[in-house]
Amino acid sequence: LLTGAHFPLHSPSLLHVLVNGQYNPIISIHPEEYKRLRLINAIANSIIELEVSAGCSLTLMARDGLYRETLRNLPILVIPPGGRADVALQCLHRGTFALSVNRDASMDAVLGPQNQHRVPSQRLVAIQVMGSDLHMILPSRLPSLPDYYTASDIAAEHVPLERQYNYEMTIHQNVQTKVISYGINHQQFLGNGQDVSNHTMEIDRVQEWTISAHSYGLLLCGPDTTQCHNMNHPFHMHSTHFQIVKITNHDAHSGGVVDTGHDLMYEIGEWRDSIPLFGDEVTIRFVPRFDGDIMSQCHAAGMSDMGMAQLSDVVGGPHVPNSTNEAKSYIFGYIFLLSMVGTFALVLYTVATNATKNAKRSIGPEMMKVMKTENNDLLLTEDEEEERWVGASSNEDMNNGSDLTSNPAAAPQEIQVEPSSPRRLTALPSIEIV
Repeated sequence: LLTGAHFPLHSPSLLHVLVNGQYNPIISIHPEEYKRLRLINAIANSIIELEVSAGCSLTLMARDGLYRETLRNLPILVIPPGGRADVALQCLHRGTFALSVNRDASMDAVLGPQNQHRVPSQRLVAIQVMGSDLHMILPSRLPSLPDYYTASDIAAEHVPLERQYNYEMTIHQNVQTKVISYGINHQQFLGNGQDVSNHTMEIDRVQEWTISAHSYGLLLCGPDTTQCHNMNHPFHMHSTHFQIVKITNHDAHSGGVVDTGHDLMYEIGEWRDSIPLFGDEVTIRFVPRFDGDIMSQCHAAGMSDMGMAQLSDVVGGPHVPNSTNEAKSYIFGYIFLLSMVGTFALVLYTVATNATKNAKRSIGPEMMKVMKTENNDLLLTEDEEEERWVGASSNEDMNNGSDLTSNPAAAPQEIQVEPSSPRRLTALPSIEIV
């Protein structure tokens, strides 16, 4: 491993890589069969560069959990730490082939020196192709992105200056003490619970960040410059994916613009949450959808642990739906909630009504007070209540427009029903039960 003045940090990559806990496992497939592999780079500090033997192919279907718009065959698949890729593996003929790491010098200009955070070349998986030909074909169209990514064309939207931000992953070495410090825009993340956000964003508004990585200091960069690129820094954002809208390609060594290998790392229009970054400046856009803190960082664990991370504060909640389908889901949710509340109220009303009726029917003679009118004692049994019999005097009073309550002489008088009464009594509507 190369160490010294120009590269004081040695590569943390070990010699061998395990796949699902196994060293050089075997995958068996048929000729012309497509087998979907869901790959994740769980190596904490290093980028991995994958390729398959001649006669086999890798077709990229998705990155970081989101489908691409189109399928793409890749000669080399670059996955940063924490990055994911869904690929379709196919081999045309019977035999033994391999999925391998190829750390090739041709990628130095875009990924950095071979000994710096790049997994060494080695075979990862043996591919045994046997059996009958299956003649499988890939789908002509991939599933669409979620609505909240496609509701608006954020790449075409005008983003005002206050929502643009330069995000630089920085390493600085003090010339006198030779101490190396890590940070975002020269600010170190301490991770002690006392860190504060050094950037603020508004919820549901398109944000534009320009991501870059630089080292500062004579000992890091050599005698020719005090600012340089000498190490790959994979960028990762929590809570949301971002869309790549612009790539400024630079040769990190010469400073000139180069084209080789960049499209193997990322593409304009692609949605990602992790990208490798060496000499380029990559402009991304995204919409923060939740208020609170969002973490972003260099996803090489060693440098992130040393402070190359940042909290950004999202303000302005609550969240407002930004797509038709999402708005419909909110409406249906509210309708469902209201229907549940209405059903619950109806149940309570029915229970209360039945309880009242049962209570009236269960009142015994000893608890009932019946009001006696001047003309008649209108006491009915339970059977007689259904007939709704009313005395002639009551009808006559009603026809004459008389009112019992307005005539003191006719005011009802309270009588007591003896507890020993053998019959259960019920009052007519014109008799008050108190």
